[in-house]
Amino acid sequence: MIEALEVLDRDQPKRAAEIWDHARAVFPDEAVKSDLALKLLFRLQRYDDIEALMKAGHDRYPNDARFAEGAAQVAYERGNLDEAFQRATVLYRKYPRSTVGYRTAAASLSLMNRFTEAETVIAKGLNALPHDVGMRIEYAKLAERRKDWLAALERWTYVDEVHGHVAGAAGAASALTMLGRYEEAESLLSSRLHKFSAEMLIWLQFARISEGKGDWEEAASRWAVVRKRFPQRAVGYVSSLPVLARVADREQIEAVLLEGIDRIPDDPVCLKEYALLAHRAGDFALADQRWSTLRACFPACREGYELGAAALAALGRTSESTRLLAQLHGQCRA
Repeated sequence: MIEALEVLDRDQPKRAAEIWDHARAVFPDEAVKSDLALKLLFRLQRYDDIEALMKAGHDRYPNDARFAEGAAQVAYERGNLDEAFQRATVLYRKYPRSTVGYRTAAASLSLMNRFTEAETVIAKGLNALPHDVGMRIEYAKLAERRKDWLAALERWTYVDEVHGHVAGAAGAASALTMLGRYEEAESLLSSRLHKFSAEMLIWLQFARISEGKGDWEEAASRWAVVRKRFPQRAVGYVSSLPVLARVADREQIEAVLLEGIDRIPDDPVCLKEYALLAHRAGDFALADQRWSTLRACFPACREGYELGAAALAALGRTSESTRLLAQLHGQCRA
């Protein structure tokens, strides 16, 4: 598992998946018991594998909280919020010192706009585990989701000053930005650079401060810094696109995406945005070529089929569009 995670850190998810498949086949018992296996599978988004692994683990070790935690987390990651809430509630009631139970239940409730219930659950968690940083982070996120920026600022400041966690500094700066207190946000981040200069969260927030101020040229420069410092992280390429749309021409934007495609070949997100750029411009012949490339490289990516079919339809190639959609539906049934 360590080898697979190291490979994944080098942005080689296909190779990491191959290592996992081999380990699961050769060492099934070790795979069930390994904490690293769950971490790996979440990063690979192998949710069916996680469900199977958690069931096998729970059947074999019914009193081990890890398997109930994994089951709650995978429901949450899949967006099955009600199921995640139900699993997490059972989890924290059976294991009252499991932070995952409280955090997952509260996060699920908040994303369903059940904020009062979410605050009640996280309060129970804080009462049981008042010094847990993960609980404090979720407590701050709840305020963000409610768009209560003063409460978010207070809660993130606690994470920053008491726990010294990078999320606290970035979160407090984000809240200050949303309150229009840009100079304070800049000052806070600058004061934490000596400690967190290697953390992407800090540099992302610097860019978002400039966005908040509407200083698009500066924002574009700061996103360029993000890409330079973290060249194998897709967020630097994709999240900068709305800013680049204001200050750069199409050729420059395409150059940024091509750099992302080159640096992160195992991630479809930059290639997808590259195709979308042509599609949104109404250049459907070029979009068709790019959607075809996306399908060839990432055959499980739905957009390659759905938007590829839309491009073909716009070109008047109706029968090809229909066949492409049928191909997608055939994959889904399989």
